[in-house]
Amino acid sequence: MTVTVEAENLASRQRRLFAAITEDDDAVAPAAELIRAGGSLDGAARLAIYRRMYACRLRDAIAEDYPIACALLAEAELAAAMAGYSRAHPPDSYSLDHFTWRFADYLATVRGGLDVIVDVARVEGAIAMASIAPDAPHLTPADLATLDAGARLSLAPSVHLIAAQYPVCALFDAHRDGRTLTAPAPAPECVLVWRKDFVVWRKAVPRPAFALLEALAAGATLADALAATEATWPGPPSDLDGQVFSWFESWVAEGLFSGFDHPAEDCQ
Repeated sequence: MTVTVEAENLASRQRRLFAAITEDDDAVAPAAELIRAGGSLDGAARLAIYRRMYACRLRDAIAEDYPIACALLAEAELAAAMAGYSRAHPPDSYSLDHFTWRFADYLATVRGGLDVIVDVARVEGAIAMASIAPDAPHLTPADLATLDAGARLSLAPSVHLIAAQYPVCALFDAHRDGRTLTAPAPAPECVLVWRKDFVVWRKAVPRPAFALLEALAAGATLADALAATEATWPGPPSDLDGQVFSWFESWVAEGLFSGFDHPAEDCQ
C-alpha cells in the first residue's frame, strides 16, 4: 500500500501531539505549534489543558478502582504512586478498563516487603477485573453429581484468589460502613472474589477451602486438589468430606465453576 506524504505528515504530527500530551515534557513546545490559538489562549495554553486532563483522568481511574488503597496512602506518596504508575504502565487501549490492573504489582515494587496496602490493592484489583470479566456458563448441581476423582474443573473468569498477609476484609467492611480505616496487624487471610449476575462479591474463606480452589485453578484433578486440602485441614479427617460437599454446594450455587472435563475419558 502506498502512503502519501500527506498521510505520513499527519501520522508524524499525531505522534508528536500524543507524546506531548501523555509523557514528554520536551515535546510540548514543538507540538504547541500544531494547535491553533483560540480566544485568549495560544497553542501552548490549549495543549496544557489536554495534558492536565489526561493526567487527571488517569488519576481518577486509579482512585475509582483502588479507593481503600488510595485512602491508606499518605497524600504525597499517593500522588507519586499515581504518577509513577502512569509513566511505567501507560494505557495501551482506547478504553481505560484494563489500565489500572497492574497497580498492586507496582505498589509492591515501590513499597516492598509485607504491606497491608499492597494486599488491599490486590483485592481491589481483583474486584475491578471481576466486574468486567466475560460471562461463562455455570456448573449445575446435576453436573456436580457426575464428577469423579479424575475431573478437572474450570473456574469462572470472574473468580480471583488472593492470599493476603493481612486481614484486609475488615478494611473493606469499614470502608463500606464509613468507619475509620485502621491498618491491622499481620495475619494471613484467604480472599475469594467472584461475580454473580451483576454483583461482585468478596469474602474471606478458610485456608483449606482456599487450598482446594487454588489447586483446581492450577489444573489439578479433583483427587489431587482434595489431597492438597487434606494437608491444610486442622480437624479430624472424618469431618472433611461433609465440609467439602458443603463448599462445593455453595460454590456451584454462586457460579464459581464454568465447566469440567474428564481427561481419561477424552483419551479413549
